[in-house]
Amino acid sequence: MLSGASIDLYKVVDAVGLTVLYIILRLAGRMFGGFLAVLFIRAKQKTLPRNIGLALTPQAGIAIGMALLAAEQFPEVRDTILPVVVFSTIIFESVGPVLVRRVLNS
Repeated sequence: MLSGASIDLYKVVDAVGLTVLYIILRLAGRMFGGFLAVLFIRAKQKTLPRNIGLALTPQAGIAIGMALLAAEQFPEVRDTILPVVVFSTIIFESVGPVLVRRVLNS
């Protein structure tokens, strides 16, 4: 099954709040995790930027896979989960390379 082939992105409008919350929490989680990782290994290596978590934003394959699995297990929320994850993946794959470049240039 193609992840986005059967999804109506117009349904994202029905879940705008959830989509925005998912994007914010995913970014915050990546940034916080990257920050903690840099702090954890700071004693050994001083070349990593503190905002390394931003470099992880374009990777969305697992998110789509998990959304497909959740949609299969919980078909009653399929029309909410898939559009939210696919739309946020589009956002992350569009903005992610810019964020990676920013991290690499810092």
